[in-house]
Amino acid sequence: MVKCEKSHFKLMTMQPEEFPCPPTVPEQDFFPVGEQFFQYLSKVKYAASKDELRHNLNGVFLGAEVVATDGHRMAIIKKSLGFMDVLVPLDFISLILKLKSRDERNTFQAGCSNNLIIIRSHGLTLFSRLIDAEFPDYSQAIPDDPSRYALMARKDLMQALKRIMLMSGKECAVKFEFNPGSLVLSSFTPNLGNASEKMEIEYRSESYETSFTVGLNGKFLLDMLEALDEDQVKLQMINDESPLMIEEHGSLHILMPLHLLEAEPEAQSETEIELATESESEPEFVEEKEAA
Repeated sequence: MVKCEKSHFKLMTMQPEEFPCPPTVPEQDFFPVGEQFFQYLSKVKYAASKDELRHNLNGVFLGAEVVATDGHRMAIIKKSLGFMDVLVPLDFISLILKLKSRDERNTFQAGCSNNLIIIRSHGLTLFSRLIDAEFPDYSQAIPDDPSRYALMARKDLMQALKRIMLMSGKECAVKFEFNPGSLVLSSFTPNLGNASEKMEIEYRSESYETSFTVGLNGKFLLDMLEALDEDQVKLQMINDESPLMIEEHGSLHILMPLHLLEAEPEAQSETEIELATESESEPEFVEEKEAA
């Protein structure tokens, strides 16, 4: 019962014994996690899928490497955090990163037991069920020896992308035209208009004098750039149908291109990263136009 002046509230309650007990985890299953644990999670979480139908991609994979992907983009940290092939839900990742931002003492411990992951610090314990699904084999999606690259200022590219995306519509399709010494970004949306911007870059390819054009999702690329730290960013590519790749300090970021149609500059279809699964009859990653 709650009373306040002329107001009365009666709240329905449950029996205390019906409240679920917190899980018990053997002490030997815990191990300390430091700053790198949170840094790695924050660097890859942007690539995890938010589509509930792709259950096995709705989190961050912790194994020999730290990996997240939604089928169109992928982030990999080429180091282990001490976990044995577990898939941690994205919501729990966001929760523990928020906890870390409020606790600078950095005395955290982690452990896994009975399909649960537990994070504890100074009397506070957080736990979540792991995703009970198989994370696909992502190794085949990593490009081999890109034949061309473009080097530019990361923040300049981010600012240019934000401006060009004002005319890119809901699909965020941006055309990238690489030339020796310059990059032209452009976008077009019917009944809205178009935009283009030229910026200076360092461009190298097997055929240096040949321009190279590729379509990319500007929002996805912006997410990748925001996860990086270096002032300079190196975009590596093979051709307009292969993934774009960025490497930095042991991390690898991959983005699939868009198919831009010449007759309709704004039209595009988005390709997906081809990852191996055990079931050949139900491929997890195919091009959207084939899945339709």
